[in-house]
Amino acid sequence: MPKSGGLRWPLVLRRIHAAAAAGVIVTMVIGLAMTHMVADIGLRFELYQWHKSFGFAVLGLMLARWAARLTVMAPSGVGGRWQQRLATVLHGFFYVALIALPVTGWCMVSASPVRVPTVLFGVLPVPDILGPDPALYRWFKALHGWLSWTVILALALHVAGAWVHRTDDILARMWRLRA
Repeated sequence: MPKSGGLRWPLVLRRIHAAAAAGVIVTMVIGLAMTHMVADIGLRFELYQWHKSFGFAVLGLMLARWAARLTVMAPSGVGGRWQQRLATVLHGFFYVALIALPVTGWCMVSASPVRVPTVLFGVLPVPDILGPDPALYRWFKALHGWLSWTVILALALHVAGAWVHRTDDILARMWRLRA
């Protein structure tokens, strides 16, 4: 049975949250740049490699966060009952989506008919988990895109909720890095 989280999240979960949040934002910005803003093929290739690298980093952080959360209950909530339920659903969505996004991206590049190796941060090669399959590639590409935009929307809702509850000391409970 997980122990109570008290009034604040434990330091390790706050640090993982901060690192994952930074990773998600960097990955989103790179993803938007490589798909909608950059025309130069060389730069686009580099951005894809960085996007995949940060995506795998987020996957590792989310798996670590999920494992840590199995032993720690959330601190007491703020707001009304509906707000606490919405927060619970939103956090659950983030766990699922931020694990599913890198996995769908990995499946997408693995199924791509264009064979481009994935090398994390220019050092660690990642094997493909699927063979080339144009139909699967299109399916995973659509799913990855849909999840990406859904996460952006959920992130906006998450930030809005934190802003609404800023007077409840919710941001300080999450972000203070001192124990």
